Amino acid sequence: VSQSRYRSLDNRGSSSRGVAFEQATFRHFGKAEAEDQAVGISFLRNQPWVDTTRLDVYGWSFGGFMTLKLLSAPEQFIWFSKKEGFERPYLYDTRGKEIRILGDLSGDMEEWIGFSEDDKYVYYTVATRNGLDRQLCKVEISTGKIQYLTESEGIHTSKVNLSSGYFIDYYSALQTPREIRLANAEGKTDSIWLKASHPLVKFDTCKVELFTLYASDSTQLNGRLIYPYGFDPQKRYPVLIYVYGGPHAHILTKDIVTGK
Repeated sequence: VSQSRYRSLDNRGSSSRGVAFEQATFRHFGKAEAEDQAVGISFLRNQPWVDTTRLDVYGWSFGGFMTLKLLSAPEQFIWFSKKEGFERPYLYDTRGKEIRILGDLSGDMEEWIGFSEDDKYVYYTVATRNGLDRQLCKVEISTGKIQYLTESEGIHTSKVNLSSGYFIDYYSALQTPREIRLANAEGKTDSIWLKASHPLVKFDTCKVELFTLYASDSTQLNGRLIYPYGFDPQKRYPVLIYVYGGPHAHILTKDIVTGK
């Protein structure tokens, strides 16, 4: 059964098919039903309209368990955790033993992108420099070694081709409104697609400054000051403090500020 790009299959163990069908998995979880899903995968691989290099399996609840059973390396899986202070992917075996961390502890993983086509690397973005930057990295699964593919301070939003490793890097920073480039699997620029001019270049603008404070327990706090136009340090000014009420949200980055 196909719905758009998705295929669903009722494997043995499902309800409404009688006792024999339902009890095929009794005391044997992960065998018959995984075999049935594998039959479905083989069916799809033989269809001329299926891109077999982009055929993935996912599921939740018991479907998550079956997804693990169908992995190309069935004795291993990746777990996302903040157990060492920052969210990172960890490689585990199915007995619950940690094999290695995939990366370092420079900041929270911001976005999981996926596996390279040869399953040797994983890609994700990291909130580095105390959450102010967003950087793209790739990690070698066999060693856990991390390589940052973007470096410039600011916000990198990347679209990665997992077959070739090439990626489109959308970049902005405090004084950089937008740059778009094509880079190779090592992060080297192949071509520049866009260097946008500042949208406020024809206007008199206010100075924007990031600063750091420390809480009573020495935790670093990031802040941003937007000075009034024509600021005179010898004068006194009223100040408006902007507070966002959601403690889960993050509002300060090294991104361009064009108006609030």
